[in-house]
Amino acid sequence: AVVSPLDLEAEAAADRLRDAILRLDPHECVAEAEAELRGPAASARLRAWAIFCVAEAQQDARAEAALKLMRQALPDDPWTEFAAVGVGVAENQLEDPTLVTRSAALMKLLADHPDTWIVRARALQRHQLNDEVIALAGLHPESGVLRAARVRALYGLAGKDEAGRAEAFAAAQELTGVAAIAAAETVARWARGGPRHLEALAMIEAALIQSPRSVVLHG
Repeated sequence: AVVSPLDLEAEAAADRLRDAILRLDPHECVAEAEAELRGPAASARLRAWAIFCVAEAQQDARAEAALKLMRQALPDDPWTEFAAVGVGVAENQLEDPTLVTRSAALMKLLADHPDTWIVRARALQRHQLNDEVIALAGLHPESGVLRAARVRALYGLAGKDEAGRAEAFAAAQELTGVAAIAAAETVARWARGGPRHLEALAMIEAALIQSPRSVVLHG
């Protein structure tokens, strides 16, 4: 099938919003997300990521209102459910146990689209299902996002065990690009005050080069 330039533009815009979230800088995508939400949906995927972006930027009321409109306009589109799960796993939301089963179902609804791995990992992490995060990463070893989620899961399983922490740290060091940003934040949180504190700070400094405005990294 021939893909129209407008479809390609919408896909690229959705990728930009997604990547801002993955860089731990959702505020970078808010202006573009707001512009998308003011007009007709260029694509269901783009609208879903726009809603996820404003939710991640802690604009809860805006996200909920946009999600309500999407449910009315596209009630049967699986990307509407993606938006709903995205709002649910946004950083500032309370735990919702239904998100574990809904994120699993979403992967089937969207034919295992890589975007669904992101919300699936988030849902599993929220409920400390670390073994399941590691299993998911094992199914998709090409995904840097899931490899970063695996680092967090390894730390969660390790607790105070130094050998487990060393494995997690080594896994983080292997990551590059956007995945290294989330991994650096995880390492810094777990290594604070420990013997690898300076190495963790170096990873944060490298991550800030890629995502200089990330509030999470600056914290």
